[in-house]
Amino acid sequence: MDLLRGRMEDVLVGFSLRAVDGEMALLFPQVNFCGPRSSLGCWAQRTRPEKQLVVLVAVLAAVLAACLLGLIFQYRARPSAVCLSEACISVTSSILSSLDRAVNPCEDFFSYACGGWIKANPLPDGHSRWGTFNNLWEHNQAIMKHLLENTTANVSSEAERKAQRYYQACMNESKIEELRAAPLMELIQKLGGWNITGPWAEDNFNATLQKVTAHYRTSPFFSVYVSADSKNSNSNVIQVDQSGLGLPSRDYYLNKTENEKVLAGYLNYMVQLGMFLGGTDEESTRQQMQQILDFETALANITIPQEKHRDEEVIYHKMTAGELKVGAGKSSSPLGTARLCCSVVLSGNIVISPVRCVEHWSLVLLEMCPLDHAGLGELVWLEQTSVLGFCWPCPCRHRWSMTPPTVNAYYSPTKNEIVFPAGILQAPFYTRASPKSLNFGGIGVVVGHELTHAFDDQGREYDKDGNLRPWWKNSSVEAFKQQTACMVEQYSNYTINGEAVNGKHTLGENIADNGGLKAAYRAYQNWLKKNGEEETLPTLGLTNHQLFFVGFAQVWCSVRTPESSHEGLITDPHSPSRFRVIGTVSNSWEFAEHFSCPLGSPMNPPKKCEVW
Repeated sequence: MDLLRGRMEDVLVGFSLRAVDGEMALLFPQVNFCGPRSSLGCWAQRTRPEKQLVVLVAVLAAVLAACLLGLIFQYRARPSAVCLSEACISVTSSILSSLDRAVNPCEDFFSYACGGWIKANPLPDGHSRWGTFNNLWEHNQAIMKHLLENTTANVSSEAERKAQRYYQACMNESKIEELRAAPLMELIQKLGGWNITGPWAEDNFNATLQKVTAHYRTSPFFSVYVSADSKNSNSNVIQVDQSGLGLPSRDYYLNKTENEKVLAGYLNYMVQLGMFLGGTDEESTRQQMQQILDFETALANITIPQEKHRDEEVIYHKMTAGELKVGAGKSSSPLGTARLCCSVVLSGNIVISPVRCVEHWSLVLLEMCPLDHAGLGELVWLEQTSVLGFCWPCPCRHRWSMTPPTVNAYYSPTKNEIVFPAGILQAPFYTRASPKSLNFGGIGVVVGHELTHAFDDQGREYDKDGNLRPWWKNSSVEAFKQQTACMVEQYSNYTINGEAVNGKHTLGENIADNGGLKAAYRAYQNWLKKNGEEETLPTLGLTNHQLFFVGFAQVWCSVRTPESSHEGLITDPHSPSRFRVIGTVSNSWEFAEHFSCPLGSPMNPPKKCEVW
């Protein structure tokens, strides 16, 4: 003790020790700050040791503060723990195989995220396009096929047994080969025949049209269906609209030079079909099929383009059946009105999911709706009275417009509802075991996409009750048009094989893509605030924020033929997959931040388009 005490005394020269409850307390020298009346400066009154001590304390305080700040930043920036579970290893392998690390993500994020997938997935035989949606669809179809073929299993309802019997009736391939075209030719005769094989009763065409429309669910010339009245969504009305054509779009008929090869192939197909169904002379069959092609071209000329068809107010013309009869000329029957009104199609399927799945899935929805409401409040161009009614409780709706195994989702403006079939609630969109970054980047963006459709160029025209009416202020409408003009210009500058994207036709989906990504990312940020940083995936070298964007992009990995790309550009209201990725992330400041993309790089242009 003496030796220790002696050493302590040597060290503590200039300090005093005081016992406190039997222990020694270290007393620092007293430092008295000079009073206000002092004639000399405070610093000048200090002795040299005091000055040295003050400087030393200041330096130590600065060093301590720097250390504390360093620890704080180090704690915040420290890498998250790595997930090494079987599920994480599996999803890491899938992501890694789809990436192309040779591509700079700031130059071409689609090629970076999907380059590996494209190299490993050539087009399957018999397909003109293939992507992750198709992979999941095939998976769902395999499940359905197994359920339909497994007749020994105990099914829970007569409806399931009927579905199995119906499926089995169509699988007698030997009988199908034996009958060949006979059933179809018999059907043609029941409908009055056609002039390829014999005389055709022109005077009975209205009756033929009624039979075809009512019994065989085809819509020649125009489509007739029962649906909610756009301006009174609580009641159904018979709706009449322009129908489709033999080719996917009117543009194929009207742009003959550009589509010469397609038109020639279409005519040859019709000639072959005519010969197969009873034609005896190829030359006369070709002449008659050419007349059909000319007639379809005339029909194409009187249809309106798809981008104009998007304006709900323009195409809404409500009238009585009597007024329609007068306007349409002679008719033996008002379009089979009674049959249409009494027609009931059961489409409200019920799927029971395990509670654990519903709980995890509902997490995404819980994060999304309040988020979008908050996000709407931040928009400087939108007057707040235009936001009223968002997330308003809507009446319970029982019927779906998609079947459970469908790999898709939709928003219905007249019902003001969004629907996510069971078929899409699987990888790569969503799994319980996946990191939340991938779930928010996958199904989260899908949820945000459908929510945003309520406020795209069509959805905004419907109020909270699903009625078509001008519920926005004029100033908000004009501001909306200015915001969307930026997006029309942006996407119109994208080209595939030298052919431009139609920025007007794809506007609604582009708005939803951009709004969906933004909403989902903010929802993920909200989740992180509540739950903290999650584990990262091994070997990827990606943060969870980067993984969010990679997960979003890899949902759209796909390949297609040039002909299929051309068809998509003139028929599909969605932009091509490539531009659904790069068009969206190039409008995201968060993407540019997390991938450190220089301002002015392709994925971080100075001008960004934002609607929601």
